[in-house]
Order: sequence, then C-alpha cells, then structure tokens
Amino acid sequence: MCLHKTISVIMTTIKITNKWILNGTVSLGLLFSQSIFGQDLNPADSSGSTNSYAYTNTYFPNFNPSPVFVYPTNATLLWELPLNNGVSFAPLVGVDGTIYFMDIGNTLSAVNSNGTIKWLNNLLTWGQKQCGSIGPDGTIYIPTGNGLAAVNATNGSINWTFAQAVSPPAVDPNGVVYATSSTGVFAITNGVQKWLYQTNDSFYGGSFSEYVPVIGADGTIYVGSYNGYLYAITPSGSLKWSIFAEYNTQGGTAIASDGTIYYLEGGLGQPLVALNTNGSVKWTYQPTNSLAAAFDFEGTPVIGSDGTIYIMAVGNYSYSPDILTNTLYALTPTGSVKWTTPIAAAYLEGDEQSGLQLYACACAIASDGEIYVTSTAGIVYSLAPNGTTNWAYQTDSQFLSAPVIGPNGTLYVASYSNPNLFAFQGLSGVACSAWPEYRKNARNTAAVAVANISLPIMTTNGFQMTITGSTNVPVCPCATSDLINWTNIGQTVLTGGKTNFVDIGSSNYPYRFYRAFPQ
Repeated sequence: MCLHKTISVIMTTIKITNKWILNGTVSLGLLFSQSIFGQDLNPADSSGSTNSYAYTNTYFPNFNPSPVFVYPTNATLLWELPLNNGVSFAPLVGVDGTIYFMDIGNTLSAVNSNGTIKWLNNLLTWGQKQCGSIGPDGTIYIPTGNGLAAVNATNGSINWTFAQAVSPPAVDPNGVVYATSSTGVFAITNGVQKWLYQTNDSFYGGSFSEYVPVIGADGTIYVGSYNGYLYAITPSGSLKWSIFAEYNTQGGTAIASDGTIYYLEGGLGQPLVALNTNGSVKWTYQPTNSLAAAFDFEGTPVIGSDGTIYIMAVGNYSYSPDILTNTLYALTPTGSVKWTTPIAAAYLEGDEQSGLQLYACACAIASDGEIYVTSTAGIVYSLAPNGTTNWAYQTDSQFLSAPVIGPNGTLYVASYSNPNLFAFQGLSGVACSAWPEYRKNARNTAAVAVANISLPIMTTNGFQMTITGSTNVPVCPCATSDLINWTNIGQTVLTGGKTNFVDIGSSNYPYRFYRAFPQ
C-alpha cells in the first residue's frame, strides 16, 4: 500500500455545493475528514509524496473501486536500433523522451523516441562501463576515464568536467551532483566542489571509489566504502551515522516510501539488509540455494507500489558451472518471501564471474503492476504481480541492461552482445512508488524528491489540482478509490516548481484520492 500510514476516513452528509476545504476536503455533498494519530496529512512522507486529497462526484455512483488489469500475453516491439558497440548499463530517458546511453566504444548517444539518432559524442573516454544521470535542467552526467563530465543534452557538447569524481553520480532536485572516488565523496555544483567527505579509516584508505551514492527525501546521502561501512552523510557534508557490514557495501541501494533503506552487503552469499533511517537494522534476508556459497543477490532492489521489494539472486559460474538460472525474489516490506521465479541466464565466455555480476539487472515496475525483467540470456520478461509470466520476448542479443520505463510507458532495453537498443510498447507509466526502477527513475538520479498537492477544484474537464515542488522535477500524479490500488494518471514537469494537473478520468468515480510521486 503506497500510503504507508493508517488513515481514518469519516463521511458526513452535508449540503455544500462546489466548495473545497483543505485538510478535510468537502465536495458535492460528502465530507472527508482524514487524520493520522491527530497529525496533519499534508506533509510529505519519506517517499517525497504528500498524502492525498479526496474529491467526490455523486453524479457517477457506479464504479469498481479496485482496477482490474488485463496484461498482454505477447510483447509488442516498437523498434530495434542496431548499435556499433555494446551497452552494459541501463539507458537514460529524459523528460522529453530522448534516450541516452554510453557504449563500450567511448560514444555517448542520444536517440529520439522514434528510434532515430539525435546526436553522437565520441570524445569521451570510457570509464569502467558505468552509467550516468540526468539532472533537473536536463544536463547529462557521465563518468569517464577523465572524471565526471557534464554534457549538454541539446547537442552533446561538454559543459564541464570534474577530474576527481569517477563513480556514477546521484543528482538531487536542486541540481547538486554527488559522486565518489578513492579520495572521498564529492558534492559538486556547476563543476565546482561544494564539499568533500573523507573517512579517518586506514583500511583501504576509506576509499569510496566505484561506490554509488543515493539520496533520501531529507537530503541524506547514503554510500558504501571499501572499508566495509555504509555511510549516511548530511547535505552539508558531515557524518550522520555509519554501519559496518561483514563485507563491503558496493551493492545496490533503494529507499522505500517509509524511509527504509534497502542495500546489498556485497560478497558471495551476503544478504539484502533493511535499515531504519537512524542506521539500525530492521531485518536481513539471504537467498537460499543448495550451493549457497555460489548464490547471492546482485544488481539493485526496486520497490513496487505496495512496498514489495524485487531483487535478483544469481549463481556464480566460476563456483558452480552447472548453475544456469538466476532467481527473481519478491520480498514483503517485513523481509519474508512472497514468491520467487526463475530467470534464464547466460555467461560471458572467458569472463564468467564478472559477466554475471556486470549484467545482473534490476527490474522496472509499471503502474498496472507489471514487472519488467531482463535476462543475461537475452530475454525480456513481463511478469504479473504474483510472479507468473505474461510474456517473454527472446531478443537476438545477450546480456541485456536493466529495463527502463519512459514517460509514456515505453520500455527501453539495451544490450551488450550483438548490441541493440530495443523499444517495447508499455500499457502504463511507472509505478506509484518511491523507487520503482534502477537508480530510482529513468534519469538515474538516485534521489528522492518532494511534491505537494493543493488547491483542488472541479472543472468541466475533470478534477484539477496544483502540484508544487522542486523546479523541473517530473511528477506522476497517482489516484485511488480504495486507498490500496494506486494508478499513475500521467506525468507532468514542475516548470518553475509548480503546475496545474487535470485528472480527465475523474468523472468515472464517486470519490477519488490523490498523491504526487516525484520521479
């Protein structure tokens, strides 16, 4: 359930027409009084989403409050773009639908949403086969062999470089870039160092090199280190807390709507760990297999709209050549297994172990509950929320990137072997969740943003709301009529930090609750 809070809803019939009262919305004869242990519902929760306003419509009383989704049984490939060189990580998708990716031939490409090339930049030096991010102003940040490069999205020219930072960056809603190196954790604004965080640990020098930061709703930066610690750093660059893991914490990290931090400890057989925002451990879960030492979580966890955590467990070929199948786990927010399903695997000849780890991909969760999964064997899967397969599409490539859902629901996947960029038709946008995709969203910002809903009014076109938040952050308004099934009803960009959004389908419901999920 996206709300993640107990809500008391009291309905009282009164005679008021076309009038709205915030914090107890009144409309067309029904009063909704909402409370959480006596607290105001309007402040944003840890996902960055405000709690809902409700609107009622007594003219359309017949409806099914729980949407029934019908999933396709066959994939629809919209287009396939052959590439000159392989791509190892998930492509980026801008708010205008442009797709960006770095290949192993040192070329950064921009592709239009119809599959045509927009521009190419082959001046960059390849940097450890890593992915980049897109900032709120559209700037593309790519780690290269020469440091971190800020690239103009219009023509591919380089705005600036920052030599010390080498990791894939995280970008907060204000455009501050966070990246790491063996020196420490850098905060960068317009190519200039804002601050540098360093540890006092002697083990491996406390190096953060290759460790990828993520950012919580309050601006806290979470990042692992070679010394085996996960660090929580304040937006001003001071230490908030740190926690030691048995192995290093180079694995992926995701943040749930209630602020829970899910991270992988790294190392064979190590668990997925759930942390409270103060660094204390909530629970751990370790995948099980008859060859447990050769079976571990890889990639990055993603989170569905009901709080389910999806994470891939992979076999290690160098330890056990007979393991040819990976396993997708669906875990509850309390750390128990909902279901598992096998995912076909293939291994990079001559480089079996690193091939497994490099291409162990995350999922992407759509608003209708579809779970998109990619495979090292070149298969793209669509799974239903219960783990059953809707369709499986065998591409002519292998070692597929993590899937990415674009603004209009189109699914994008890149490949390393027989390189291609694939675009599949999707029926809905990204899920109403704090972390529904690899690195949080299609722009890989790895940062939770905040949005607020206010000023609801009824118009002739539907229910209109004002959404405010950080400038240029894309937001998905989500709606529900049962406080359980939340549906993405579109995407809007907060140009100037504010926009008005109309739910054109609202007349089909006698009442409706809304939340805004920044992407």
